[in-house]
Amino acid sequence: MLGAGIAAVSLLGFFDDRFWVAELATSVRADLLLGSLVLGVVALLVRSFAGAGLAAIALTANAVVLVPLYTNEPAAPVGTGRLLVAHVNMQHHYSDFVDVRRVLDDRRPDVLVVLEPSRGWLRKTKPAGYRVYVRPGRPEPRVLVFAGKRVSNVEFPHDPALPSSSSTFDIELDDALVHVLALHTATPRTPGAQRTRDDELAAASSWARRQANPELVLGDLNATPWSSVLQSLEDSADLRNSAYGYGVQATWPSRAGPFGIPIDQLLHSRDLTVTDRTTGPGFGSEHRSLWVAIARSSSQ
Repeated sequence: MLGAGIAAVSLLGFFDDRFWVAELATSVRADLLLGSLVLGVVALLVRSFAGAGLAAIALTANAVVLVPLYTNEPAAPVGTGRLLVAHVNMQHHYSDFVDVRRVLDDRRPDVLVVLEPSRGWLRKTKPAGYRVYVRPGRPEPRVLVFAGKRVSNVEFPHDPALPSSSSTFDIELDDALVHVLALHTATPRTPGAQRTRDDELAAASSWARRQANPELVLGDLNATPWSSVLQSLEDSADLRNSAYGYGVQATWPSRAGPFGIPIDQLLHSRDLTVTDRTTGPGFGSEHRSLWVAIARSSSQ
């Protein structure tokens, strides 16, 4: 019975562009892969060939989706310039500001985008070497941008198709400006919210297509790297997910550790490449932060 359930949920995930509930299934593919592996071993030990067969179906369905994240390596970098870009969704949680300042001092990202911060970020976080830009909201701010010296043209777009938690800016890399859109899309808790999220990602695609390369789209996109809606964004805007070559890096909920869901993303144009990608502290949020090092790509 358990094997039939895991196999059914694993196969249902392939229809996430048709059924709302199927996206819930595809979100936990990493856990389904582990569960099917354990189930297969147990089934073989008790000589349940039906159970082993169902486990093999589930294992194959999830492996087909997940293995490319580990085998599809990023392009080789060229030049000496590197960017370190980070973001975190605070969900309006009050932060450990000592930890925030320590991490900024230690890692020195070129930019840290804070989505849905609390007002405490405005009063208590004043990191040396960063300019602070904020998009106000009621009752809490919507976006906070800690901009290093290479960041310019910070704006908060009023495009109604984009979520209110959005910002754009440029970062200097070698002899080019990298155009960046950071956003927090709707959480697809219901079919209607899923449609809103999909529309917001379509607006992000339109923004990316209007830019002269290179560009980045990053933030809490409320979609996994293998979801059809995120792959549609990649295809329509000719972007590549920074997760390729780095595997499943779960960001939510932070207390789930490696068994969480990777819904925080950074996508980049193909004239850029990724030299490092890690998750970091959540500073008190249920989201872990995402840190991505960017360089110019040899494939441009």
